[in-house]
Amino acid sequence: MNSQIILAKNIALDRNYKNVIDYSENEMLGLLRRQISLIYEGNNINYIRETESIKLEVPYSQVFQASYMAFKNPDYLNKWFFCFIDNIKWINQNTVEIFFTVDLFSTFNKQIRYKQAFVVREHINDDTIGNNTIPENIGVSDVEC
Repeated sequence: MNSQIILAKNIALDRNYKNVIDYSENEMLGLLRRQISLIYEGNNINYIRETESIKLEVPYSQVFQASYMAFKNPDYLNKWFFCFIDNIKWINQNTVEIFFTVDLFSTFNKQIRYKQAFVVREHINDDTIGNNTIPENIGVSDVEC
């Protein structure tokens, strides 16, 4: 009973990862806690699973505009997970169920370790048609119909 959750609105991130923010965990938390974004912040919440939903004792009228959330389970991993809110379901006057999907980029982007890559081909300044053609060593036989 010591998980933490933050619900926010007006966060311009999308599920297709066309708009991502290369923020650290603390910068993301600051973004969610801004006055114009923060809807609800709570402590002493039941354990929150990364792939399901959570029931909160919060009035629907307070959280229905939420579109993004973050949660942390200190007893389990002590890591913030950032999530897109898929749906908010009214249970009763003081309880809602929030369905969410973990935002993989915002949650794990600082843990990615990129390996060294090499450029095999590059463009040249004069890229007119046929100017930079090199025969490929791929055997192609006659086309049969």
